[in-house]
Amino acid sequence: MKKNVIITPTGVNSIFRNWLSIEKDKNNFDIIFICYEDNDLVKNLTDKGYKAFKYKGEKWSIIKQFFKEHSEVLEFYDFFWFPDDDLDFDFNQINKLFEISKDYDFWLSQPSADGYTSHKITNKNPNYKFRFTNFVEIMCPLMSRYCLKQLIESFDYSKSGWGLDILWPKILGFPTNKIAIIDEITINHTKPVGKNYSGRFEISPYEEMKLLLKKFDLQFNLIEYDFIK
Repeated sequence: MKKNVIITPTGVNSIFRNWLSIEKDKNNFDIIFICYEDNDLVKNLTDKGYKAFKYKGEKWSIIKQFFKEHSEVLEFYDFFWFPDDDLDFDFNQINKLFEISKDYDFWLSQPSADGYTSHKITNKNPNYKFRFTNFVEIMCPLMSRYCLKQLIESFDYSKSGWGLDILWPKILGFPTNKIAIIDEITINHTKPVGKNYSGRFEISPYEEMKLLLKKFDLQFNLIEYDFIK
């Protein structure tokens, strides 16, 4: 019985089509698609044997709404990965991503990233297996059930999502050995950061982040605490 799940907001132009050739019986995870556009995507994915649901809105708010309406999903799985739909990755490596997170009892983690990246701390460091940090980006966080239950109420504090990844470690109590960037696994961000943000929000994501940091008295100071080779 698979106890890991990928939950990803998905649109018609999403890179998810690269994921549909995977051999489901060889994976240690299920996939749930949250479709955010008005089209036949839910039906098409369901017809292919995938779980797919229709929600309208931005990534973190619709994920929160999904769990409110499907609380059984939260109670069933042990680990939850929330990748953006413009990420490309090797599904064999994602098996390993879940295994490492479980073996080391991470609360919050992510694979390292290449392609279009926003923060140097998330870039792959080939010298390490993983690094303990105070930051995991909203682009692709992996959460334990315990972590998700602590953080889920915050998911709509920022409509764009910007700043949530700085807030989350504070909610978790700033642990120094439970948050990690896993260098052994790397995903590729295929689109420029912020490319589709124009006109979508009442205030810019950057301004929204500034307001969130001020509200919670946070500094944008990314730290590596330790590493494992």
